[in-house]
Amino acid sequence: MTGACVALMLGCAARSASTSNPPIGIETQGIAEVDWIEGEWVTTDGDSEFREGWVIGGDATREGISCVGRGGGVKGLGRALVEARSDGLYYVADPDGQQVTTFRLTKSEPGVALFSNPTHDWPQFIEYRRRGERLEASASGMKDGKERRRVWAYTWTELAEAACRPVP
Repeated sequence: MTGACVALMLGCAARSASTSNPPIGIETQGIAEVDWIEGEWVTTDGDSEFREGWVIGGDATREGISCVGRGGGVKGLGRALVEARSDGLYYVADPDGQQVTTFRLTKSEPGVALFSNPTHDWPQFIEYRRRGERLEASASGMKDGKERRRVWAYTWTELAEAACRPVP
């Protein structure tokens, strides 16, 4: 997967004022332990703007959508789910034009979720860290014999500003 495609998979949906849902223990694998990801997030990198949004999709899912704006247009769109299964929580990445890939939750603490798939080509790890109105998303692992890590440092934004739409 390319860096742009990874950004696409890292989940622009709807804003919620709820930011204080404390995660429950990893041993219970409850979907509520990732509710802190909910919201609208934006960051820039050069002439590109990355937007990501997460909503509570139901009792067993959290739904994410992301897009990249560049040169006055939307250059890609990706979707992601965090879903509760009988054996734990899973991050399901569905980047635009790429194969769907699943990562299992392997670390959970307040404001932190690490999902892993050691058999995936790259990344093997997807991590989210929330600190107030900031959300850091990262993709990391080995590629071509070298450790690689890509980080997106998002800031919470108002819904009207966050829609996945062309940017100037």
